[in-house]
Amino acid sequence: MNETIERMRVGPKGHTQVISGAPWAEVLTPALVELGHRRVLVLCSAGRRAVAEQVATQLAEHPGLDARGLFAEAEAHVPRALAERALAELEARGADTLIAVGGGAVIGLAKAVALLATRAGRARPLLVALPTTYAGSEMTAIWGLERDDGTGKQVGRDEAVRFELAIYDPALTAGLPAKLALPSLFNAMAHAVDALYPLEQAESRPATLVAAITEAIAELSAAITALGRDAQDGAARRKAMVGAQRAGAVLDRAGMSLHHKLAHVLGGRWSLPHAATHTILLPQVVAFMARAAPWANAALGEALTKGLGRERPVVDPAADPAAALSSLAREVGAPVDLLELGLARDQLDAAVDEVLAAAVVSPRPLTRSGLRELLDDAWLGRPASGSRRRLAPLARSGHGSLPAALAGPPLAQAQAAVIAVHGRGGTAEAVIAQLEQLLAGLPEGLAIVAPQAEARRWYPRGFAQPVARNQPELDDAIDQLAALRRHVATQVAPTRTLLFGFSQGACLVLDQVARSGGPLAGVVAI
Repeated sequence: MNETIERMRVGPKGHTQVISGAPWAEVLTPALVELGHRRVLVLCSAGRRAVAEQVATQLAEHPGLDARGLFAEAEAHVPRALAERALAELEARGADTLIAVGGGAVIGLAKAVALLATRAGRARPLLVALPTTYAGSEMTAIWGLERDDGTGKQVGRDEAVRFELAIYDPALTAGLPAKLALPSLFNAMAHAVDALYPLEQAESRPATLVAAITEAIAELSAAITALGRDAQDGAARRKAMVGAQRAGAVLDRAGMSLHHKLAHVLGGRWSLPHAATHTILLPQVVAFMARAAPWANAALGEALTKGLGRERPVVDPAADPAAALSSLAREVGAPVDLLELGLARDQLDAAVDEVLAAAVVSPRPLTRSGLRELLDDAWLGRPASGSRRRLAPLARSGHGSLPAALAGPPLAQAQAAVIAVHGRGGTAEAVIAQLEQLLAGLPEGLAIVAPQAEARRWYPRGFAQPVARNQPELDDAIDQLAALRRHVATQVAPTRTLLFGFSQGACLVLDQVARSGGPLAGVVAI
């Protein structure tokens, strides 16, 4: 790997030196000697032990350095007891430097050790990062640590946690599977995207900062596309590391908004996988902010257009950045819903409470109903869009507590309507897209209303099971479909309204019509 070594210092006070463009084995030990610290403890997670042992071995062989061993216990979300144990290990071994080898978990642990040492009035270790994912948090002075009472995660900012040195070697990401690499990239992009929202309301927007943000987004979106095709694409991995480093640096300069607060609340409180949580939330937060943050939305759209190219995406990034991000995540197989991470819907209210109690910089006012709809969308994996239209929920619980999706003209102006019911595992927006594809577009004057099933299913077991085994969800679904029919009938004549159902939704519309009858233009059940 014969590339030019790039060295630069970044951060408000120039604290972090970045070295990229050369193998870590060529630059690590000279950089440590130059920094003047000698007694080194290597941190990693169990999964990165092999490469961390290579680092420790090289340190032990250098005559000017004193290797003090390996601590291989890093975990996501940095449990306080783990950070205290790592600090005790640092002091017991007499080390003055920590080298964090790995992704966000080990970077976070190194920060927590430095924070605890500083707050206790002890010697603060020098921090060095060898990132093996695209987390980017090594470029910030932002820390996260489990609360003393174990009820979630504290997040703050302190110069004590800033890394002195970060070495970016794309070879360290070789072998990283797509299922880990892609969420890590979306996590990195979230750093840059979330940095746009504090600037929306800022008195000034430094041109260099805006350029750095948009360039990071462009680089990361291009890398996601390339690594989605080939997770071992060397050029894409280099681009990804540069983008991740820049994204972390701009978040450090501009600050955080709603996205990071939500991610830290959900991840810290329920131990959700960090990168996957960021990936799922990103398009939903962009959709939530779209109308309230026109400058940020336009800047994001421009950056995505540069990274993705206008001819590539199904969705024009400039027209709808949220939809473009949502489509990109699905295209490359990245996670799209919190439900699959094991989060229960009844836990979302507690997350809303915590966010509302915090001081969050947001161009859109934060309300309980708005945040709950955002989290419901993220929980279900409903495709995001900055221009989405919704019908107000028809009930307080069950299927009717989720808003239906709307397409076409407003109901009051529609010449005809279709009530489209998705199947098991589907979403309202997906069945609208399916219907539009079947119709080769949306005929003029036709409105589509698509209800959303709770947990993406109208009833829990197959249609051939005894009715009692599908209760109470089945009766609730039939009642909510009847309520939706009544609502549509106030705007569009029943004889100009068609019921369309796919899979489980097909069974539901047939059952509902059989039970309640009433005039209709027709029923299509696939």
